[in-house]
Amino acid sequence: MIILVILLLANAAGLILTGSLRFLIGAAVCAGFLAAYLAGRRKKPKEKPNALALLPPLCICGFMMLFAPIYKQSRQLWRYPFQRAFHGIYNSTPKWFPEFSGDVRSDYVFDAIPSIMQGTGHYSVRFVTAPERAAEIEAQFSAQALYTMPLAEGMLSCQTIPESAGNSYAASGEEWSGAAMFYCDEKFWYPEGKPADGTMVLCLDARGDWNHPGGSVVIVNSRTGAVEYSQFGWTQLAYGE
Repeated sequence: MIILVILLLANAAGLILTGSLRFLIGAAVCAGFLAAYLAGRRKKPKEKPNALALLPPLCICGFMMLFAPIYKQSRQLWRYPFQRAFHGIYNSTPKWFPEFSGDVRSDYVFDAIPSIMQGTGHYSVRFVTAPERAAEIEAQFSAQALYTMPLAEGMLSCQTIPESAGNSYAASGEEWSGAAMFYCDEKFWYPEGKPADGTMVLCLDARGDWNHPGGSVVIVNSRTGAVEYSQFGWTQLAYGE
């Protein structure tokens, strides 16, 4: 019973701290087996508990932990350190992301999908800050950006970086062999079908690989205060040594 209680509490803590639904399922499974165990003890108090009864909840909880978490539209800023740490168990988190919690005024969303086999994942945070702070962020990252361009009007979650710019910032040291890409939050940047005037994409790094493209970008509008830090796939800046 002690093990079931520990599993239940661990899953409850995981659910509270990360919001991942796997912990809700794990807590429900453990609660069900714990209830069944207590009911059995009431009926047969002298019967010794069977240790094999622990295998199903242990296997179920263990199986769920084999897969990287998927975070879509997580809006609780206080959970971000725990979500980042949990995501980092399975996939590296971008090294270049700055500390941003003090900048957030509204519209915060953390969005992460792991890279699995041939699927290219992304990792991003977006929020609205004060326009003057957004201007500071734009100036900071413009100084280290290798390519700058306006956010395109076409509503595509994953947008391309011009191939002609590839040789100027292929930081991975590989030959540019296809279009690099970056991820952006469509609902955030295209509320009326097109981005607000002055929305800029600051490309910090990119990987122009037709099979495994990547892009490290900051998207910012210093007029509205909108900011997104976005990592798509692998780049040297994000995960290189």
